[in-house]
Amino acid sequence: SANASANASAGPAAGQWTAQQRAAYGLQEEDLEYMVYWAEITAAMRARWGASIDALGNNLTRLLDNPCDVQERQCGVLQHIPRRVFRLLDRDGDGRLTRPEYEALYPPETQALDNGFIAGYTFAKAAANGTGGAISLQSWVRFFGGAQAILQASLKDATLRTLWTPCGAMTWGIPLGPSGNASKDPRLAEWLPATSFDQMADGRLIRRITGLNDSDNNVYMISIVVRNRVTGETAAYKLHTVQRQTPVYRPPEIGPTQVALLVGVSVSIGAIFIIFIIAAIYSIAAVAFFSENSPEDFQTFARAFIAMFRITIGSLEWWFD
Repeated sequence: SANASANASAGPAAGQWTAQQRAAYGLQEEDLEYMVYWAEITAAMRARWGASIDALGNNLTRLLDNPCDVQERQCGVLQHIPRRVFRLLDRDGDGRLTRPEYEALYPPETQALDNGFIAGYTFAKAAANGTGGAISLQSWVRFFGGAQAILQASLKDATLRTLWTPCGAMTWGIPLGPSGNASKDPRLAEWLPATSFDQMADGRLIRRITGLNDSDNNVYMISIVVRNRVTGETAAYKLHTVQRQTPVYRPPEIGPTQVALLVGVSVSIGAIFIIFIIAAIYSIAAVAFFSENSPEDFQTFARAFIAMFRITIGSLEWWFD
């Protein structure tokens, strides 16, 4: 390292090294520094793949991966793509995909490279359970194998963005500051050595990212660029696409124990309330019939009612406590 540093100090300025000089210099860990770039692509994802309706009826950007409901309002992108391709190919709209309709997208001469199905399946095999040698929507969704490739192609559309390259990341991406908070001023960002990152047991670097919006199932691209501060070389790691799913309130599930407790509390409170009503009715009757004609009987009855009232209130307090 000492010899390498000495050679570097005597070498050309960063960015002026020839390929031969870089090869002779070699790779020194202490010369590497890293920058995390991020970019939001929620609007582009919504424009490309549409929106979905969550359990509360909110219109949100479609999730990348989510099971479909009966009305197909909650389908994720990976679940939406097979259905979208099927309806695109089903020219007559009869809900069945014939071989000519299928071959409009997958001609025979290219099926050896890509036939659209999962491994081990062909049109004939996928249509075996259908009628008239055609594929139903259910079979197409089950055996279609091109959803992941179509999604990745839409994400890595070079006409829109090139964040998977160093130049693209530094041009279109927003640099992430040392705190990892995406809401902070990007001008605070700086190139950092590996020692500024947390590390996993296998040596991989960790950068925690906070402050990303999640109000619309927001989608982000994360790119990590490394550069050699001596030779000026740059490289980008594998691009990451992440989605911040919007939180949806889901009521807690009620099990048998909770049901039994609710029933017990409801029955007990109901019984206490009935006793209180009966006691109140008797008190009214006592006032009407005993207060003037039988004062002693009224006083006895009044004491009994007061005792019952205290017992009732005490029971209610016990339940609420």
